[in-house]
Amino acid sequence: MPVAIDPAFDLRRPSVASIGSLKPLLKVGSQVEAVIEDEDDEQPVKPEQIRAFTKPVIMWTVALVVMSYHSMAFGSVLPIYLLDDPQRPARELDLKGGLGMTLHEVGTYLAAGSIMSLFFQAVVFPIFVAKLGVWKAVLSVTLLSPFIHTVVPFVSLLPKPGAGIYAVLAFQSFAGVVSFPTFLILLKNATPSPLVLGKVNELAMSACSAARTVGPPLVGIFYSSLGSAGAWWSCALVAIIGVIQFYFSPRPRDDDETILRRASTAAVEAPPMADLARSREE
Repeated sequence: MPVAIDPAFDLRRPSVASIGSLKPLLKVGSQVEAVIEDEDDEQPVKPEQIRAFTKPVIMWTVALVVMSYHSMAFGSVLPIYLLDDPQRPARELDLKGGLGMTLHEVGTYLAAGSIMSLFFQAVVFPIFVAKLGVWKAVLSVTLLSPFIHTVVPFVSLLPKPGAGIYAVLAFQSFAGVVSFPTFLILLKNATPSPLVLGKVNELAMSACSAARTVGPPLVGIFYSSLGSAGAWWSCALVAIIGVIQFYFSPRPRDDDETILRRASTAAVEAPPMADLARSREE
């Protein structure tokens, strides 16, 4: 076969690249350059351009604060209630005093509550959330919390109050183990973008810390002025406020798989542009 430098080489051969045959490639090249120029024109989204504290973020932050308050108040007033001397005879409803237990008994109950929390966290929580889903799981414990705080004074009616204390500790430990992680999951899912996740977490954790700070002294004031029942029912009232607030909180539109995936990868996963646009509108 003659080569291109051979005088016998035929320039009309179809294998020779001509200007006409290169035109499609030139068109493709211009299109690629246009796409590159368009991409260069796009500016990266800055955190300042994203509204961090949208309505869903604020609502789930408030839910976390309410839960933190009555959970911390429960944990601080329980040892006082167990140690305080009763004001009524045994097996009578005592709305003023406590159960009159010893320090050893109080320590046993608190240790049992910690063991229950570990068990619920490691074994029950994953199964419970997998069966009910994030939304139904957090709804169930939110509805359970007012009941727990309300029934504590009635433990004094039992022949053996210790059994009632163990039951109350079990329900409270379960509610605390389920509620805090699920509220955090819903808060992270409601965050408009990972770029503002640090700002949202900063607000939520600061507010929860403030609630845990004011909870113990406030419930102590109620205990000293209104008696043990007043302290417990003040916690129940706050938990009822949490139920009402939860009713107005926006329910996630995504399924549980998407919510959990987004919660576990929010630090590295960019939000969809539709979600970003919606956050700007809100």
